[in-house]
Amino acid sequence: MLTCKILPIQEGNIPLISQALAVQTVNSLYERSPPAHRHYVRAKLRFDPLTDELFALCREAGPWGVLVDAGCGRGQFSVLMAQWGGVQSVWGFDHDLTKVRVASEATSAIEGGAFRYVQGDLREAPIPPSVDTVLLLDVLHYLSLEDQGKILRRFSQVLRPGGRLVIRETGHGLGKGARFAAFFERWGRRLGFNRGEELAFRHSGELEEELRALGLTVSRNAPRGALKNVLLVAQRPKLRPQ
Repeated sequence: MLTCKILPIQEGNIPLISQALAVQTVNSLYERSPPAHRHYVRAKLRFDPLTDELFALCREAGPWGVLVDAGCGRGQFSVLMAQWGGVQSVWGFDHDLTKVRVASEATSAIEGGAFRYVQGDLREAPIPPSVDTVLLLDVLHYLSLEDQGKILRRFSQVLRPGGRLVIRETGHGLGKGARFAAFFERWGRRLGFNRGEELAFRHSGELEEELRALGLTVSRNAPRGALKNVLLVAQRPKLRPQ
């Protein structure tokens, strides 16, 4: 197993290692995970366009500081971002205890003890009072529209000036790929692969409007991959120098 650690925050020098090496390092952390989880992590990091998108964000957007991985699953993407540098600590939670245990066991080998993954609900799990980054990756659509709004308000309120919500959602209304993504999510829920209470999809434009109403500036990546998923980055304005 490779020696892993939280890499230092160095403004203007991110990412500190290549995408390929970071993926290799993260895969090594899950070598002892049960086979189904180990293979899932490998497939996600290799085939999901989110790996490329997060690498580009780390290269362009600078340090991520205190990071909350809300609905973390097995934690592979927050661990990946930490390997690129600029992450001070990671607080992850998910309602699925099995996935949380996989994330906790995988990160137990990382020096510094800066990772904490626990079981919790997006609507009420304890979170730090002030954070730099919140990941909401493929999780909002498992909740009602009302709860989605509450979650966006909740996490936007704990962002420090300059802090960001990084949201990935299905590109609802963007053609066959998005329809297939919704179909896949529905069957995944029925078969027990994902355990969301319900499914509520909405167009990314609606999400953008809601985020701007919360006082955040929003940028959106073009839909990526066969499923036409969309990545949004919503940022709280930085404080102006006095």
